[in-house]
Amino acid sequence: MMESNNSQGVSQELIHSVNESAQQAKGADHERLGRRQIALLYAATFVILPTWICYYLVSLRIGKNSSLESHGQFLSLWPGRFGNLCRVAFYRLVLRECHPTVSVGFNVLLSKVDTELDSHVYLGPGTMLGDVSIGRDTLVGPGVQIPSGPHIHGFARLDVPIRLQKGTPRKVIVGRDCWIGAGAIVMADVGKGAIVAAGAVVTKPVAPWTIVGGVPAVRIGERVDIAELDRQPGK
Repeated sequence: MMESNNSQGVSQELIHSVNESAQQAKGADHERLGRRQIALLYAATFVILPTWICYYLVSLRIGKNSSLESHGQFLSLWPGRFGNLCRVAFYRLVLRECHPTVSVGFNVLLSKVDTELDSHVYLGPGTMLGDVSIGRDTLVGPGVQIPSGPHIHGFARLDVPIRLQKGTPRKVIVGRDCWIGAGAIVMADVGKGAIVAAGAVVTKPVAPWTIVGGVPAVRIGERVDIAELDRQPGK
């Protein structure tokens, strides 16, 4: 009986801690960036202006997504913190949403201008994204692939090459405070607070606050008492 009470106490304490951390993160999103960060972003924006102008002109000819891929490949090879700042500055100009606090690692490739990156999103080196919306505080490990759903190409007809068959791409939504492990492939939505193990292949939606792994990915655990956590305000 005493062990049960202790367990419930720890669970409640953990839930309270998660709630408090979420509220602090939400408040931080509304704070103004420091002067140094603003100055660095302005400088990076000035540096990438010629690239943005080139992107805009080329997009008139071949379309925004194709132009994004080629210019994004160019910027993806800029190393270090300066390269990250320049990528963020560029993507803030061309994507649907890219928060100033986003971190875009070396050799990250983005292919869709409708991509949305919320505050404090981290994209590890070698990540490849299609049409994706990623919530705040989410970590995407190195070498992760999140294409525009599982049906980018059609394959029903045998008399037509797959490359010529129209698919049904869709936006993949990754919730806030998730962790996508290195080398994972995500082709379905991932709920808030979920963890996808390294090397996993996600083919079905991942429920909030759960841990999945394997090929194909299956549920292998959960972070907290999910039912109790979802009843908390602001979750």
